[in-house]
Parts: sequence; C-alpha cells; structure tokens
Amino acid sequence: PAKDFEKIAKINATINRMTVGQVREELSTLRLDTRGNKATLVKRLKSYYKRRRLEALNRAPKKKNTPDRYYDYLLVLDFECTCEDNVYEYNHEIIEFPVVLVCTKQMRIVDEFHAYVKPQMHAQLSDFCSRLTGISQAQVDAARPFPAVFDDFRAWMCQRNLIDGGCRFAFVTDGPWDLAKFFQMQCYHSGYDTVPHDFRYWVNVRRTFTNQMGKPGQQGHKGPHDWKNLAGMLTALGMKFEGREHSGIDDARNIARIVIYMLQHGCDLRVNERLMRRDVAEKKLEERRNRSNYKPYPPRDATLLSGTEPRSKSPEVYHFFHSFRIVFS
Repeated sequence: PAKDFEKIAKINATINRMTVGQVREELSTLRLDTRGNKATLVKRLKSYYKRRRLEALNRAPKKKNTPDRYYDYLLVLDFECTCEDNVYEYNHEIIEFPVVLVCTKQMRIVDEFHAYVKPQMHAQLSDFCSRLTGISQAQVDAARPFPAVFDDFRAWMCQRNLIDGGCRFAFVTDGPWDLAKFFQMQCYHSGYDTVPHDFRYWVNVRRTFTNQMGKPGQQGHKGPHDWKNLAGMLTALGMKFEGREHSGIDDARNIARIVIYMLQHGCDLRVNERLMRRDVAEKKLEERRNRSNYKPYPPRDATLLSGTEPRSKSPEVYHFFHSFRIVFS
C-alpha cells in the first residue's frame, strides 16, 4: 500500500539528515557492518529498514542463497497412462496420478498424493501397459474416473494451503510429456474447456539437471554421464533407483530425491517450460524470426503442425495436437 512506502520514504529522509557518525552508531547498534564511506553506510542502513518493513508486510524477498528463494513447495509428478508398444499417435489416458510434495525450506518430502484412475476410452489395459507400469486391470476397475480423482487432488492442494493459501509452488516433471502431452490429452478427453492455468508451467528437472549439475566445478558435479533418463541422473549422483521403474509413485519419489539433492547443492529450480495457446505461440515465434539477431535452433525452426503432419523435433517448440503447445524458457 502507498502508506507503507510513505513510511519507508520518511525513514530514508531521516537517514539522509544523519551525520556519518550517527549512521555508523546506528549500524553498530544493529550489529551491521560499519565500514565504508557515508554513501555506502547510508545505503546499508536504508536497505536494512526497508527489508524490515517489507518483512512486516510479508512481502520480503527471499535471500538469494536459500533453496526456498522461488517456491515454498515443489510438486513432483509422474503420470502413468494407457499405452501400446511403439504406437506414438495414441490417445493416452492417465491411469496413475502420483504427486510427491517437497518442502524447499526443509529440503525433504513432507506429503504425497496418490490415486489410480479408471480409463474411459481404453477400459481394458493392454498387456504391454500392465507389464510396463505394473498396474493391474483390477486396480483401474476399482478406481474412479479422472474428474473425480482430479477433484480429490485439488482438495489435497487446499489442505496443504497450495490454493489461495499464500504458498508459492511449482510442478516438477522429468521431461515435458507429463503435462504438455498426457495431462493436456486427459483434459481434452475429460471434456475440460482448457488446461488449468497452474498446470501450464513446470520445472523440467532433466533440463535443469543438465544445465546446472553438468557444469564442471558445480558442487555435486560427477563428470560426464548419460542424463537422458531418470536412471542416468540417479547414476550421476551415485544413487540407485528405489522401487519399481515405471511405477508412477516410485518414479515421482526418485525424481524428488534428485530435486532434494539439487536443492542441497545450490541449484536454481525454476519454471523452464510452459504451455502457450497455439495462436499466441505462433505470433511470438514469428516475432522472434523477424529479429535481426535471430539464430534458428538446429536442425531448423518448428512449424505449426496439424494433427496429421509429422511432429516437430525442434527444441524451440514441442508440438502436440491440442490447443496448447510447449514453449521452452
């Protein structure tokens, strides 16, 4: 509010009228550094009182070196879906909905949400799907449809103050597929008008891992490894997979282990991928192409595709046939 900033302005005016000796005395009383010229000391004292005022208003910026600088919680998810062997153009449906909640301040898992989902289009699981995921026909038959499970998840988020509770959070996935493809498909199949806004942004931990843990000299760097999958990232950190591979909840727990390791070693985990409406993405891509310093991504720019055309392999835009397309930050 304006009144709060008026108070900060009055404090600054008072500090401006102080002598260098008075400023040093005030800094000493506050157990702050008293070294430097008057301009440096005045700036230090102003920053202290501004920070205190903002903290009182619960608007204080997070310290730059703390794991909870950007988010209070990270929600690690890894959906399992109906599938057939070697069939890309397949109408996947989510059959396992696991989320592991990581507290960035405590740097540990504090809760989990887990539910199986009853598919509607492919009610009978393929043998390949059951072998891959370990999910039985009996488990999905006993489950509820996606809309009911999603409502349960929203209720769980409310219990954790993640909706209208003031907590900052971001979803974390291993790759773009969980939200950009599977969740978007499921929203379409379930008759949702659009993809919920908070599910349009996420941290692709594999990209962050490659960019930050792969730098020589980075704390926790283990040298060259194959980081193209979850097992490769775990191996790079000297860890072994715990549980059953391709079990949604076990995959999410292991991704959470990687997330916690990265938090402990000072990595910035921030949203690096998002869904954007196709028309908006097209406009932004065209604007980028028209810049004088434009350099295309190899092998070449993605083009807007229809559902019948070949899919793009460009890293600039990962295309799926629904209303939204993925944009990399």
